[in-house]
Amino acid sequence: MSHSKHSERSHFDGTPDAAPPPATTTTYVIITGGNAGLGFSTADSLLSTATPAQHRFHITLACRNEEKAKDAVRKLRDTHPLLADFVESMKLDLADLGSVKKFAEEYEGKGYPLHLLLNNGGIYPSSKTPVIIDVQAPNVSNVAVAEGSTPTKTTRLEQTFATNYLGHFYLTTLLLPLLKRTARERGKTTRIVNVSSELHRFAPSVDFTNLDYSKDPTAYSIRGSYATSKLAMMYETIFLAGWIPPLSPKMSDHPPINDAGVPAASPKGPPLVSINSCTPGFVPTTQMGNDNSRFNAFMSNHILTWLPFARTIEQGTRCIVLCATSPLTGEGSGHYMKDCKACEPAKTYWDDSKWGECWRWSCEACGLDPDETLEMVES
Repeated sequence: MSHSKHSERSHFDGTPDAAPPPATTTTYVIITGGNAGLGFSTADSLLSTATPAQHRFHITLACRNEEKAKDAVRKLRDTHPLLADFVESMKLDLADLGSVKKFAEEYEGKGYPLHLLLNNGGIYPSSKTPVIIDVQAPNVSNVAVAEGSTPTKTTRLEQTFATNYLGHFYLTTLLLPLLKRTARERGKTTRIVNVSSELHRFAPSVDFTNLDYSKDPTAYSIRGSYATSKLAMMYETIFLAGWIPPLSPKMSDHPPINDAGVPAASPKGPPLVSINSCTPGFVPTTQMGNDNSRFNAFMSNHILTWLPFARTIEQGTRCIVLCATSPLTGEGSGHYMKDCKACEPAKTYWDDSKWGECWRWSCEACGLDPDETLEMVES
């Protein structure tokens, strides 16, 4: 008679082996402006929630200042030694579309998937007059050029708008195919989180014919230019939310908001890529505005922190982390989050004529064909 096999493997002493450990999963994350402030705090928070044996985060800090980025990587590796090999930095200058394109190409060249794109980086203007820069599209598919010449398109923009909005728009557009491919390969929604601001309420609208303030110089203000960049980011959020296809073929329109103030899951399934915007609240100690002057830095770090509505960096990070990790926010799309729950944005957010205008202008400024790019989004 043949000897039957044991249903369980056992040690020589007869005790059964322990169950094999669960497979380790890795979530790949890009955080723009991750070397300081809210971006760094978010990276630290994500790494703190990881369990290296079961789930871990691979975080790429996308930063303009390479030395500060390397310092941030060292700090994160020292704090999370078990995940030291899963933190890196790459060069990204959001005000330079050529740098944005190079970053996207180099990231994809590494063979990484992408589960979360966190568009956090930004600047707050300090000049009482607009700082205008020439933004050159690295590739132009929709501009007629003379035979034998190099296609170029240059757009004059106020620096805050170029950095906070247009650079992120281009980065999102370039990485969206990778986000969609990652979602399909693992059968789970990937995410885009746009870090906006409550100051978007101070932007009456976005005048795409006056973004260099040449038509109406009096329209410029320090707070207004920042608010405009954040409102445009929210236009992009709701526009893409309406066009990105579902993870499964059947899905209703945007999921409703439930009683808890959180986007409720669609009864027919989540989107292929969710995109939501959020505000961390008023966080004066971020380094976004500390390049202005010693006086402004002193006010931000020692005086404004006493305001009753001011928040610490750690408090401001909470809503960002919720958008980045919560199953509920992963299944909802096109929402604005504040205080870790869905919030009604400014009335100008619902001007649907601006959504399409913003999309077309942004594509053309980046040298992309708006219709062809939209086909990519909904494919």
